Amino acid sequence: MKKIITLSLSAALITSAISALPASAETGANLTSKFKLKKNTLVYRTNGKIVKGYRVYKEKLYKDGKLTTGRIKYGKAPNMKLYRNGIIEKGLYITKDYKYAFKDGVLIKGTYKQESQTGIDLIFKDGILSHYIELKNDGPSDKEEPKLYDNGKPYKGNYVLSSYQYQPYDEPTSSYLRLFINGKLATGYKKAMYKGETYLFKNGVAGDGEYGYLPFYYNGKVYVAGKPSSKYVTIDDKLYYKHKLFTGEKGDRYYKDGIHHYYLVTKKYEDKIQEATALKMQIGQQSNEAVATLLKEKVAEILSYLDNKKGRIYDDYGHTEYDDVGSAKYETPLNIPYTIKKQLEEIDSITKQLDGAAEETHILLQQRIKDTYKQFDLYYEDGALLDGEYEGNLYKEGKLLGALLNIAYLKTGTSFLNYDYKRIVSQKDELAIKAQLQDYIDAATKQLQAANTILKASQDPDYPKVNLYTDSATKEINNSLSTFRFIKNIMNSYEATANLTNLQEAMTEGFTLIGKNITFNEVDAEAVYQDIKLLEVQDGAFDDKGYAYFKVNLTESAGNYTFAGNNDINSYTIFAASTPNKLNISQQLGGKELRYLEKGTHYIAVKGQPNDRYHFKIQRRTYNVETMRTLTPALREFDRVNVAKVPIYQTNQPSVPMQLTTNQYIQFLALPSDYRKVFDTLEVINALELKNEQTGQTYTAKKLSAYRFALFAPNGTYRVSLKSARPSIGQHVALRYFLSPTLELNKPFSSSDGVRNKFTFIADKEMKMQFTLSDEYTSSEDQTFKLYNAHDELVKKMTLKKGEKTRIFTFNVKKGNYYARLDGNRVHVTATAK
Repeated sequence: MKKIITLSLSAALITSAISALPASAETGANLTSKFKLKKNTLVYRTNGKIVKGYRVYKEKLYKDGKLTTGRIKYGKAPNMKLYRNGIIEKGLYITKDYKYAFKDGVLIKGTYKQESQTGIDLIFKDGILSHYIELKNDGPSDKEEPKLYDNGKPYKGNYVLSSYQYQPYDEPTSSYLRLFINGKLATGYKKAMYKGETYLFKNGVAGDGEYGYLPFYYNGKVYVAGKPSSKYVTIDDKLYYKHKLFTGEKGDRYYKDGIHHYYLVTKKYEDKIQEATALKMQIGQQSNEAVATLLKEKVAEILSYLDNKKGRIYDDYGHTEYDDVGSAKYETPLNIPYTIKKQLEEIDSITKQLDGAAEETHILLQQRIKDTYKQFDLYYEDGALLDGEYEGNLYKEGKLLGALLNIAYLKTGTSFLNYDYKRIVSQKDELAIKAQLQDYIDAATKQLQAANTILKASQDPDYPKVNLYTDSATKEINNSLSTFRFIKNIMNSYEATANLTNLQEAMTEGFTLIGKNITFNEVDAEAVYQDIKLLEVQDGAFDDKGYAYFKVNLTESAGNYTFAGNNDINSYTIFAASTPNKLNISQQLGGKELRYLEKGTHYIAVKGQPNDRYHFKIQRRTYNVETMRTLTPALREFDRVNVAKVPIYQTNQPSVPMQLTTNQYIQFLALPSDYRKVFDTLEVINALELKNEQTGQTYTAKKLSAYRFALFAPNGTYRVSLKSARPSIGQHVALRYFLSPTLELNKPFSSSDGVRNKFTFIADKEMKMQFTLSDEYTSSEDQTFKLYNAHDELVKKMTLKKGEKTRIFTFNVKKGNYYARLDGNRVHVTATAK
């Protein structure tokens, strides 16, 4: 058998494009006598003329008298030679077209094999390609099984292919062997030869796993990369040695039947535990003091060793597991403190037999048990895990559930208090509001009392180490002012009655706890009101009851007004009315809350802390709609530039100017400023209208949802009006509008090209139209295209059904304005005039 020479791609260079040239029939002697070199140029000896064409002279290749450049194949097989820069090429080279293999400039004799490890192997016969072996369907995204081909046909027989193992980004990291039989990856266990050695393949790979880097066990032997191995090898978390499950010590571990049994440091630690417990045999043999001294020394040694080696010891007791990326976790973490507790308690049982001589050691052991449990967020006292109430906290099976007072406080935050009743108020259900008002007051009182209890306990703690929610409690007390205003406003608005005594007592106690005073005095009917102006800074002091009184004449237009000043403004309660005798029944608001006021004179009472200094001014909130010339189309859902901020006043509602210059389907988004309030799910804007300033005609938009409206309107200048059945103090609407893109003919559109899947379609005349629905892949679900006229009537519904890639619909479309809706993740629509 002829020897096969094998070379990987890294060892052989592939030449660039070269030409095979016919060799001259003249002999070397004839050439020497016929030619000569003159100034490095090959010329005829007789006349000195340059030799045209290719000539070999003294083993060098010339063209037109000059030494050739680059690589040149010269002659025909089997005598073909390879020159580089006119000199015979040294080393191994494969031509770019894979047709020829050279060594030292001549075609390689015999059989030569090149392995690229990229799925292509080349076999040459006397330097000429005889087998082009190629692996197909082997990429990471290929769904079909890989197949091996020989000169374009399925390979016949066995073939071992060496390939790179590919990682992300197709970066080769190492090579592995695969066995193909008749072009297909082998299955089961098969032996095959590679480079004169026998390998065992498992499912076509010389090893276990996709790339064969895992060892496997078969028929009594351990195989690594397809070769038997008697070394230490781990398979499926079991250690083998000399083809058998290993029992004994290796490294820092002890194995039994191949399975890690324990770390040697754990065994040494447990030996020390046994040495300590064995000291009980000395009781009665030596004095209690002597035994106590020996025990103290041994315990110190054990705990020191545990501190230094606890990583491995914990791994054993917690049964550490590793995931696919090497991260470790304990399978049974609580077994760690339980095991150590059991060991230390066994030692501690000796201390109890020494009549107090080992009390210090007893305390040390109990503290270590406690500390060990604490490492796993468990709490241990007096020989057991805590369960139930203990020193101000609540525990369950050692786990801390929280401070008792915190838990009690959290339970007061009911759905009724935080959500349900406020929802009833937003719905203006008068009967329900009155019927459940006292329940709401009682719930608020209970929550405030729980907050007060937390602050009292923090200021005079029975259990200093308990972590109490003091910040939350303080915030709850401060917020009770807002809650009280909310309740008073309900009572005034609906002439409701309720008992506020307990709530007021809880508020008084709470504000005292945070170093403040609070009074519940009514507005003084005999008060003298100080004249002030808008934006004029007021400095002064509240009276003994915590009030200051002002009168302001608003000459500007009606609007939302607020107080501005220092941080104390947040705690102020503001009353405002057209006459002093109405102040007590007026709406109570916080200092920085917006209040709607008409033009004219208003009497204002400001309530703060008795005798405290105040510093503030009254100002009007302005909105950009008041100065806006024209609202332009928004570019995105929450466009911060092309938006009109429109206040929702009870009267004198402002409108928004806009200019329409294109005939397109218009979509509006009218988002209220308080839309994020979970209890406020009612609609704020009931209608949206456009009034043409030239013709006076009004167009009412169709309401699509709570915040969205849409319509067609002719080109022109308009004022947009918002209609609200429930204007609220300080509320405004962020108004944006979008022009739905026009479906151009002969151009595909996807749903993402539209505005919320919608498009404009204009028919200038009655026409026959073809709409093509298509999906790049087979549709996985029904996808639809719907066409509506300007009156929001469905004209045509077209469906690309599940399993289809294309569907065509042809029908007549009457003259008019239309909008279309395209629903589907991948569907496209193309409109064509027929």
